[in-house]
Amino acid sequence: MPLRRIATALGAAAVLVVGGAVASAHAVGVPGAGARATAPCPVVVGVEGARLPDGGDPSRYSFCHKGIRYDYTCPQGSVWDATDKQCAAPDKAHVTGTSLKAGTAKLTRTPLGVKGLNAKVTYDGGRYLPGASVTFATLDGTTLCTARTSLLGTASCDVDGISMTAADQLLRGYTTTYDGISTLAGSMGRGTVVAR
Repeated sequence: MPLRRIATALGAAAVLVVGGAVASAHAVGVPGAGARATAPCPVVVGVEGARLPDGGDPSRYSFCHKGIRYDYTCPQGSVWDATDKQCAAPDKAHVTGTSLKAGTAKLTRTPLGVKGLNAKVTYDGGRYLPGASVTFATLDGTTLCTARTSLLGTASCDVDGISMTAADQLLRGYTTTYDGISTLAGSMGRGTVVAR
């Protein structure tokens, strides 16, 4: 991997083409060329120094360095492979499994609604999945709201003005769904609702 060492020494993002795979090589711990600083990110284990896939766009990933998030886009025609942690041709990329865990929300009386519907989406054995669109619904499938996950893989929303029928159903729980993208499998979860 001499080319990777050269890219690391230069602190630059290099694009490698090896056996049909397009690999993004930027120095571990150093944002590479072509990175766009977009927002602060938490300096926590699992985020700092990690290359995180975008749960909504298979060609994008982000890298956090010293509390700043840098967004990358794979070269045209390639996707981010979260298993191999590199850009790859779509037909060579792995489909990485995800897990969705829903929490406990609270039913409110005035106005009739639900507060704190929440979910966490992870991949690769517990790594946070940012940018994933999560749909929250009643057990009969009526959509309540949709939210995107943060850098810590969490999504949440509140809903006011629900019907009595929806309130009755919510006391039995709610569902969460991440449909997935071409490189990340979808997943589902079920949460609980308590009366306030």
